[in-house]
Amino acid sequence: MNRIATGCLFLLALCVPLLTQGAEPMPNVIFLLADDLGYSDVSCYGATKVQTPHIDRLAAEGVKFTDFHTVASICSPSHAAFLTGGYPQRAGLYMGINPIRKAHWFLGLNAAEITVAEQFKKRRYKTFMIGKWHLGTEPEFHPLKQGFDSYYGMPCNFNHSPRFFEDEKEIFAKSPLDRGTIGVCPY
Repeated sequence: MNRIATGCLFLLALCVPLLTQGAEPMPNVIFLLADDLGYSDVSCYGATKVQTPHIDRLAAEGVKFTDFHTVASICSPSHAAFLTGGYPQRAGLYMGINPIRKAHWFLGLNAAEITVAEQFKKRRYKTFMIGKWHLGTEPEFHPLKQGFDSYYGMPCNFNHSPRFFEDEKEIFAKSPLDRGTIGVCPY
C-alpha cells in the first residue's frame, strides 16, 4: 500500500484549530485528495484487491462522502478548483502544468484567489499542505502564499521535478519515494 499511496497522494491539507483559553473546541479537518484514484480503489468504498486500513479507519471515525465531482480530469485544474471553490480558468489554471515546457512557466494558482486554507485561518486554524502541490513553481504560487502555514512536499510531478521541500527549503534533490515521504507528516 505504501507505494500505491505514495504514487497517488496529492494533497493532505491538515487544519488544526489553535485553541485559546475559554474557546469552544473545534474539530480537526483533513482533506485527502488523490490523483488517479477511483471510487472503488479504497477498501471502505468497495476495493477488494488493495487493503487500506488507515483510510478505512478515518472514514469510520469521521465523515465519509459518497458523491464528489470535479471540474477537470487532470490534477492542476482540479486542485485549483478544490482549493478555491471556483472554476479552474478563473483561478489561472485551465490546463495541467508541465514546468518542463517553457510555455508553462507562468501558470499557477492566481494569488488573488481565496483558498480553503485562507478561510480556515480566519477561523483560527493552523493549516498544512503535504504532498504534490502542482499549482505553479514560481515563488508567487508557493503554498505558503496561498494560506498554508506549512508545506512539506513536491512542487509538481516527480517526472517534472524530483525536488522535495519543507516550507521554502529544499530538503531532497530527489524525493525519496521508496520511504513514503509524501504521505508522512513531520508535525
